[in-house]
Amino acid sequence: MGLVSWMYLHLSVDVHSGTRTQYRSLQTPWLAVESRTRVSSYLGLVSWIYLHLRVDVHSGTRTQYRSLQTPSRYPLSY
Repeated sequence: MGLVSWMYLHLSVDVHSGTRTQYRSLQTPWLAVESRTRVSSYLGLVSWIYLHLRVDVHSGTRTQYRSLQTPSRYPLSY
């Protein structure tokens, strides 16, 4: 999963760099800066959501693991 994220991040940066170069040649610098800021804000939001989803999944897995291991850790004796 980490490798896929790394590849996706670098691919999106490469695509963004190429697009920014073309966009800058077509538009004024102010519009290019505005576009860059919007894209970086969007990427930051996506990263934040991805991070929180990963934490939630990890917490859920840990909770399930605890509930599965509880009987062996605390044997019931009647």
